[in-house]
Amino acid sequence: MYPSYKRFLKLQESGLRTKANQMAPKVVSDFWQSPSRQFISKLCEVSDDQRINHLLWRGIVFRWVQPRLETEAAAVRYLLQTIQNLYSDQAAHQQVDYLTEEDLIRKLLRLEPNDRWAKQQLRSRLSHWLAYTIHEWPCGVLFGHDGATLEQCDEILEAVQELRALDTDGLSLELAADVASKTQAYKLRLARASS
Repeated sequence: MYPSYKRFLKLQESGLRTKANQMAPKVVSDFWQSPSRQFISKLCEVSDDQRINHLLWRGIVFRWVQPRLETEAAAVRYLLQTIQNLYSDQAAHQQVDYLTEEDLIRKLLRLEPNDRWAKQQLRSRLSHWLAYTIHEWPCGVLFGHDGATLEQCDEILEAVQELRALDTDGLSLELAADVASKTQAYKLRLARASS
């Protein structure tokens, strides 16, 4: 680990955030003089808020990740681990075409199809979204804040199939069946109303 980073951490732990920020450019400089993937990995092991010091994130993590985002699973993982930094940096977010957390999870799965963590994350997001789509049943099936169209019902049913494929331990079988059944019934209702 870089001595400048140790000093940076001590300043942060002492509550001397301004002085720590003044030390950040030295940490960035030391990193680029002798880049270490292990250091980036350690830096990205963040707390629950998924945010690290922005000067270090911008100067080290994002700068290292951006050119590797299409080819290296580790780069995608580091960006996912620090997603709140990405969301709070409008310029950086624009540079990666406003990728969302779900976009990054899908990108990680394209690079590492058997990544268990990414599969679990995607399954969780799909489950939450699908549960939301039917939470106003029997009034209807939602897509966003509005009732789903026929085309959007098809998207919901595709998401159900994707959830079933990801659900290797059967935790979402009941939800998938419920959403599929209600969406099919809603599609029938929409088709009758339009004829």
